Amino acid sequence: MDAKGGGSTRILIVGVSGFLGSRLFAELSGQFDVIGTYFSRPASDLVPLDTTDRKQVATLLRTICPDLLIDCGGMTRPDACERDQQRAYQVNVEGVANLVEFCNSKIIYFSTDYVFDGEKGQYAENDEPHPVNYYGWTKREAEKMVLGARSDNVVLRVAGLYGDSRRNNEFLSSLAESVIYRAIDCFSSNLLLDDVIQNLLFFWSGSGLYHLTDGKALSRYEFAFKAVRILGLPTKVVGKPAREVYCIAQRPRDSSLVSVRHNLAVRDVEMGLQYLKYRLGLYNQ
Repeated sequence: MDAKGGGSTRILIVGVSGFLGSRLFAELSGQFDVIGTYFSRPASDLVPLDTTDRKQVATLLRTICPDLLIDCGGMTRPDACERDQQRAYQVNVEGVANLVEFCNSKIIYFSTDYVFDGEKGQYAENDEPHPVNYYGWTKREAEKMVLGARSDNVVLRVAGLYGDSRRNNEFLSSLAESVIYRAIDCFSSNLLLDDVIQNLLFFWSGSGLYHLTDGKALSRYEFAFKAVRILGLPTKVVGKPAREVYCIAQRPRDSSLVSVRHNLAVRDVEMGLQYLKYRLGLYNQ
């Protein structure tokens, strides 16, 4: 990625202990002055931030004065949001409201395909959101705040993230069981973390709402089966109906995303997993 101002450009990334945030922090730190935050998982190279603490948010943003704020934080597990809706609202809605209030620079806010109900699939940026679970509702509320705060802010909806990150290997850990169960009737598109990094400059220069995925619908079972096969893992993947896999928060049936706002290059699942295999050094093993 070409630097916009190089090392003099200061970026604040919220949620660096998470899967996406950890990889963004690692990739951007070599090119920019990057400051990352954590909430529950301390690290010596990160600063603590509770986005629900309005005073703490104000102090940090006034001290750092970032040129760009990237928000990857929040409660991202639908079942946890469904179980504790009060906490999900505090973190995913009020926390974002605090960032929006005290940030005087552009915000790139990462959102989700779960803002849609999944009735038709292949959702574009101009389709009307209609979430079926509380997690999706909180993300949609946050989207509206970010887009309403500044004309150059960006909401970037992603889905089915996979890849590797040294700080948080959430994706690989999810495949590390002897047997895993995945829904055969729950579909989404997917996105390699590297393609987020590769295309970030486009969104930094843009404004408004965007989707970024490979644009194809795969069932959770199909994706996991491909991942295990291509990565050469011994894991057995068992397909089950979504009602047996997801017992708390409802999932949209087909929340696959496409874009009518760009034609950016994004690897499909086969190419993405082959590239991940290369990154992990698994080809000669």
